[in-house]
Amino acid sequence: MADGDALELNPPNLSAHGRVSSLLGYLGVSRRELNGGRWQLWIRRVSGLGGGSASKPTVVDMHAEPQKLLDLGYATADEEAAGPHRTKLVYSATEEGRRALKRWLGEPSAPAQFESEALVKFFFADLGSKDDALRLMDELASQAQALVEAFRSITASYEQPPGPFPERLHIGSLVGRFLFEHAQTIAMWASWAKAHVNQWPETGASAAILGDKVQEENARLARRQPETE
Repeated sequence: MADGDALELNPPNLSAHGRVSSLLGYLGVSRRELNGGRWQLWIRRVSGLGGGSASKPTVVDMHAEPQKLLDLGYATADEEAAGPHRTKLVYSATEEGRRALKRWLGEPSAPAQFESEALVKFFFADLGSKDDALRLMDELASQAQALVEAFRSITASYEQPPGPFPERLHIGSLVGRFLFEHAQTIAMWASWAKAHVNQWPETGASAAILGDKVQEENARLARRQPETE
């Protein structure tokens, strides 16, 4: 089976074979039990942050994705004792899996995506009530706060050295800052947009004139040259 055929998984938030390859990446960092423990905690804190709760894993199916690694020959699973009456499966990347990971790391990435049901609903705000529109801004602010709390939790885990994966701190610290800045952007936009929505007389056409000033500001922003360092 060709690599392209085997890995055409088309996950919603990653490139075509990003789910399997990201699991391979984790196995490349260390050998872990993928159905629980620290890996599941990473999924909850990082990959599942798009929803309103930072505790709900949304990107990786914790049972289906490891099985795909086994089916493709990219990992092996060993049953180990996990107490007097239970066992656990611990996964390890194979040489073939490590080669697949290196290929994935060298491929062009899919464009970044942003998914927000609240923002999609707001796009149709003229079909609902002003209260609905204001509530959506509050939901976005709450979701941003959940991201900030996750960032604080991750950051707190490094207060007592060495912290998780200290040999990868140069990478994890940058990703953590991205999560924080992303959350701040959502929170600031929600607050700014809510102030505008509060000025609407209602959600329909009579409020359209209030968009003129914002559109003029948008035009000025569009003419700006990107800042580079």
